[in-house]
Amino acid sequence: MHARIALALALSLALASCNSGSGTAGCTVVLHASTNADPAMAAEEDRTHATMAFVDATDHATICFAPGHYHFSGTITGANLTGLTVRGTGAVAGDVILDFAPQTSGERGLSLTNMTDLTV
Repeated sequence: MHARIALALALSLALASCNSGSGTAGCTVVLHASTNADPAMAAEEDRTHATMAFVDATDHATICFAPGHYHFSGTITGANLTGLTVRGTGAVAGDVILDFAPQTSGERGLSLTNMTDLTV
């Protein structure tokens, strides 16, 4: 549990710091945090949308997370990509938070395998 919280904090800082003021320019896909009032459903929706972004990504894609608090119910996976960038579009650290605390399945929050030139 502590590792998941640390990962969520580290990813929120990394995603916000990658912004450099460009907003959504250059994003292949822009994800938005679920607005579902049911926390379990919101966590599943966030996980599904993020996973689909990684599954649908092609080499040199940029997956962007719009400002918000994302809750994930399970592991987000991606594999076999070159030059993938994952970043937040927030203006400051904390605008984008990836929270794996609600995770009920999988051993990792984020599992990226066989990636070349990955930027987070």
